[in-house]
Amino acid sequence: MTFRSWIALLFTSAAALALAGCANNEMWGKHGDDDDERNEQQVNMEQVPAAVKATLTKEAGGGQIQEIEKTTWKGRTAYEADVMMDGKKWEVTVREDGQLLRKMLDEETDDEDDKNDKDD
Repeated sequence: MTFRSWIALLFTSAAALALAGCANNEMWGKHGDDDDERNEQQVNMEQVPAAVKATLTKEAGGGQIQEIEKTTWKGRTAYEADVMMDGKKWEVTVREDGQLLRKMLDEETDDEDDKNDKDD
């Protein structure tokens, strides 16, 4: 195969992949960011499923659960809690079935959290 044939094959393949990608987006209805929109809602401990409550309580380890947010994104629901343990703020994220998704130290101060909330 000559160099020109390789180049033609390369461009033809790239064009075919690009068209297939566009067709796939139309087929799945991905015309914008609507599918990526998150729905967040403040909830209290009495409003979360029992499995979520058990995981949050276990991960808090005697710390204080300050705030819980129910988040729905792409048809999936998770709960994110702010937990104070030993003077440090942690974010604990739990799936609706109680599976721990993430537990990380929240290094933002409360002032930064308030500023970020106002920017949204």
